[in-house]
Amino acid sequence: MYPFSISEDSAAAGRCIVILCMGKHPLDTDENIKDLLDSLTAKHHDVLVLICDDPCKYDQMIPRSMTLEVAESMVKEAGDQATAQINRVIKDWKLGNATSAKITLIRWADIIDEDYTKLLDVVDSFRGRFEDLIRGSAGEYIHRRVPTATLNERRLGYFSQHLIDCLPLYLFGATYGGNRYSYAYHPIFTPGGTVHDLAASYRSPIMDVVDAYRSDIEFMEEARRIVLDSPSMQWNRVFFDKPVI
Repeated sequence: MYPFSISEDSAAAGRCIVILCMGKHPLDTDENIKDLLDSLTAKHHDVLVLICDDPCKYDQMIPRSMTLEVAESMVKEAGDQATAQINRVIKDWKLGNATSAKITLIRWADIIDEDYTKLLDVVDSFRGRFEDLIRGSAGEYIHRRVPTATLNERRLGYFSQHLIDCLPLYLFGATYGGNRYSYAYHPIFTPGGTVHDLAASYRSPIMDVVDAYRSDIEFMEEARRIVLDSPSMQWNRVFFDKPVI
């Protein structure tokens, strides 16, 4: 894991959320999980680890033809495996660390409350203003996953829905156990080649969509009626080297 800075605002908030997307991710080894826990619990007293399993069903449908039901089954199984591994590592890590920090592992369904559903409805109602941007972002992700993939309506439609489903989280964070988590850490692999500025080298296409929604005054007014004074989500990328095969 590469060193990363934790802002004073983030540390002061006390709580943080780790966003773990299914597919190829760094938290599939015990060492990487422990390294991340070491860093975060040194600054935060409440660490929430979110396994984003359900939205990733659309990812599974990019390289292969399958029904949505089969894709849902695949990501559920992947989520089960990730949950079992991370829970085991957390338990082992706590045995060797005298920490008062609370570490909680949850899955996507655990953040879908009434407010999230209302936010999703508002996001969807403004979708027409950003449709080209959403589809462009979806296309970038599809080609990142499968460079030779044809950008047909099926693929663009499914992955666009993936982005929409995740936007309330990307915009405002998540609520769990009565607490709002608005400081996020996203574990990812480093880009290929020699990179001097990792943060600048990594492009996340969904952030273009997030910025567009945040810049829309009417949308933000509608959304703020739901989340009230909750701060906007702040994102930090945590980089890991790709495993040598």
